[in-house]
Amino acid sequence: MANHFLGRKWHIKPRIFMMLLLLLAIVFASVFVAFNLFIHGYIRTNVGGQLDELIKSTMMADERPGDKPPGGSYMPDLSGQKPNRLGAQGAVIILDENYTIQNYDTHGGKNLDELREIASSLQKQTISLSDARYVFVSTDEDAYYISSIEDGNRPGSFFVFYVSVAGLNHLVDTVNLSMAVIVAVAMLICFVIANVIASSVTKPVKELS
Repeated sequence: MANHFLGRKWHIKPRIFMMLLLLLAIVFASVFVAFNLFIHGYIRTNVGGQLDELIKSTMMADERPGDKPPGGSYMPDLSGQKPNRLGAQGAVIILDENYTIQNYDTHGGKNLDELREIASSLQKQTISLSDARYVFVSTDEDAYYISSIEDGNRPGSFFVFYVSVAGLNHLVDTVNLSMAVIVAVAMLICFVIANVIASSVTKPVKELS
């Protein structure tokens, strides 16, 4: 019987390893999901609040006479805005109902090709520009959250505000990769622990035999 039990040594070790691995997977999955839900919610909340402030200030300025040429739209002045808690600032482009760029904020730091990609992405998603809120847009170079409103003085013209979040997403990806590396190391440790436990279980029986 002892020999039969000892013959099970290599069956015991995989079982212990699988139990430890299952426990590790549950813990990692819980941490991974919780972290990503929290960080993406935090980014969306901060960027969303910033976009709301830009829209609010633009609507207030749009209602004041003298801030725009008669019968035409104007480019909102965003130079006085404060960065959000994540350090990002917003910018604006003006699109018509065909998603064609009419004007754009030169302080946004984006070239015209990149802005065209933003407009194209909005068009592909069939986003209504009259009242879009916190729309996520990804281009080859960057990623953004976008909100928009219609110019009250020129129907068919829309202020599209955007905030870059590519740097923040890159940080999240780096953290996720780090967690994956930690899990790989933990799996190796689990294998060692399983081997030690299996040996500690079978050695006394072997000595008794």
